[in-house]
Amino acid sequence: MDMTKCHILLAALLISSLLTGCRRGADFRSLSDYAKESAPERFQAWLAEKEHYLHDVNSPYRDEEAYIPVLEEIMASPYADSAQKAQAAYELPLFSLNRIGEPAADFKFTLRNGRQTALHKVKADHILLCFSNPGCGACEEMERTLGDPPFREMIKEGVLKVVNIYPDDDLTEWLEESAAYPAEWTTGFAPEVDETKEGGLPLYNLRAIPTFYLLDREHRTLLKDAPLERIAAYFY
Repeated sequence: MDMTKCHILLAALLISSLLTGCRRGADFRSLSDYAKESAPERFQAWLAEKEHYLHDVNSPYRDEEAYIPVLEEIMASPYADSAQKAQAAYELPLFSLNRIGEPAADFKFTLRNGRQTALHKVKADHILLCFSNPGCGACEEMERTLGDPPFREMIKEGVLKVVNIYPDDDLTEWLEESAAYPAEWTTGFAPEVDETKEGGLPLYNLRAIPTFYLLDREHRTLLKDAPLERIAAYFY
């Protein structure tokens, strides 16, 4: 086994261990049971740990799906302050967008040649939906990673289709830089995906750039806001 696959498998084991512990262990006991034996400072310590691992956009273990129960605990907890409750009430509907197993929100986007299409018109066994900006360092790293194994082979074999979307409306730099994206990617722009719609929610909750979603052939969400390491581990 080469070192790339070793690193992927190690990351997968670490993620599985952490998230299994968070979902099944004592951390997600009901609040009523937890409150009987906990002090406010212990609740705050518990919350800080979960925010660091599951909520922080720089954490390789971030997982919106696993963090939803934490938000629900915050809203119900007598130990959370008003600011924490308000933040949880704001984030919960955002984190509940495009949940695992549900169809990802469809949207129209414009290709480099000016033609319009839509996400649900893209046909592939698996779709890697990327939201990125030209020129950002993390986006350049994304392009390098997708050009290396195992992504390169999956894209070449048609197992994975990359849909790379620019979610902003300043097209000057994007029009200059987008021609450099790989020809096998489907690349376009769609500023409306991150705009607040009627009801106060966008189509996608883009907390950082780049953001990745893995979809199946029916456009259901398999992984959301997931690092590329976790997406690679899904296949291996």
